[in-house]
Amino acid sequence: MPQADLPPPSTFCLFLWNGSGPPKSSLTIGTKVFCKIILDRLSKAVESLLRKEQAGFRRNCSTQSGLIPDDVAVHAGVRQGCVLSPLLFLVNLDGIMLRILEHRCRGIEWGLSNVFEDLDYTDDLCLLSHTQADMQAKLNDLKVVERVHKFTYLGSVVSETGGSEEVIASRIAKARATYAQLRPVWQSQKLTRRIKLKIFGPNVKSVLLYGCETWKVTKDISRLIQVFVNRCLRRILGIYWPETISNLELLEKCHESPIDSQIKRRKWRWIGHTLRRDPDHIPKQALYWNPQGKRKRGHSRQTWRRSVLAEAASIGMTWSEVKAEAQDRSRCRTSVDVLCPI
Repeated sequence: MPQADLPPPSTFCLFLWNGSGPPKSSLTIGTKVFCKIILDRLSKAVESLLRKEQAGFRRNCSTQSGLIPDDVAVHAGVRQGCVLSPLLFLVNLDGIMLRILEHRCRGIEWGLSNVFEDLDYTDDLCLLSHTQADMQAKLNDLKVVERVHKFTYLGSVVSETGGSEEVIASRIAKARATYAQLRPVWQSQKLTRRIKLKIFGPNVKSVLLYGCETWKVTKDISRLIQVFVNRCLRRILGIYWPETISNLELLEKCHESPIDSQIKRRKWRWIGHTLRRDPDHIPKQALYWNPQGKRKRGHSRQTWRRSVLAEAASIGMTWSEVKAEAQDRSRCRTSVDVLCPI
């Protein structure tokens, strides 16, 4: 495109498609280049306007940092494959949430003077309120009428009972399905045991332990996960009844550490990474946040935060020392190795 045909820096041209549904045709190479130029101009200006509660399609944000019951008719949109799609989606959704939640203060206390209303990842909305009346008011504004006993949010199961049990059951079910899909690999006579174990780690175990950094792991949960892993490893090695092997010998043959040690190692690596983030990073602020109210009678007194403090105390460290060492990556790795030896 000649230089004279380019729009001035203050002009933005958006290619919209009008019709009854999203487009099916793809962009040409020249149009993709032009959209990339527009995206570079828009992203710098829009990034500072988006709320920090929105983590989707943004740099240095992930699923670790709402419900609409009816279908929404789409009358205009960008073409398939357009690089502007994620940014324009965030602008529209963030604008809707800003109009609904602005100047109403129906969230939870966040720090000394802030109120936290919601936490979003693209179109997955997590509304936060301290009272049931405030939460119902938010739902009325969003016109959400459907109520369910549990749902999946960013890979984790959220239920009325709370806890990690249903999350663990969901992760085991998904890992079992992944393992079953790879049955030809496990039964192959051409692949060595070493290759099969290398395939098992990133394909099955990564599904099983997704999001484990924030699990409150009990002895029963750890045993449940370890039983599933041991069963998979025995099948990979071809060990069936009446042939037997102890769990310790099984882990040694597969060069595996106990599952609770792997979960603890992942958790502390995530804690170190989070403590090195900027002070206004939401996951980092959550590490210091104390929820309002009191724990109901009969609930377990052990929380994720208390388990972290207890594990740090087991190697003679306080939370202040953990925060200080996290700023140095090499010292942080050394502390993790001491806490969770391989």
